[in-house]
Amino acid sequence: MQPWQVIVASAVAAVALAAGVWLAYRWATRHPVIRRVLALPGRGKLALARRLLSSPDVPLPAKLTLPALLLYLALPFDLVPDFIPVLGYADDALAVAVVIALVLWLTPRAVIEREIEAEEARFGLRG
Repeated sequence: MQPWQVIVASAVAAVALAAGVWLAYRWATRHPVIRRVLALPGRGKLALARRLLSSPDVPLPAKLTLPALLLYLALPFDLVPDFIPVLGYADDALAVAVVIALVLWLTPRAVIEREIEAEEARFGLRG
């Protein structure tokens, strides 16, 4: 493969990735639950994750996704090595997005809303 072909392929992949991230962000910000989570401060997001992990109403598969994500992010190898510009960190961002989607899909909505409301009340964001 010629160097110019590698550059063109990388540019096309970067544009496709940017478009995918933009579309995912647009969808996520329209989802009311995600919008409420994004409104929480950083400490609130971490506390929400802790609350979901400790809640008996959250199914075990949903609980296992968060530690699996942390393990994946901590391991020194990735699907795409991090030294590759733009694409290197794309797999990490994709892993985070997939875990968030899985937790939302596997956990009953009432449980998620109850835990979000508790964090919103703690930070005075709602009510």
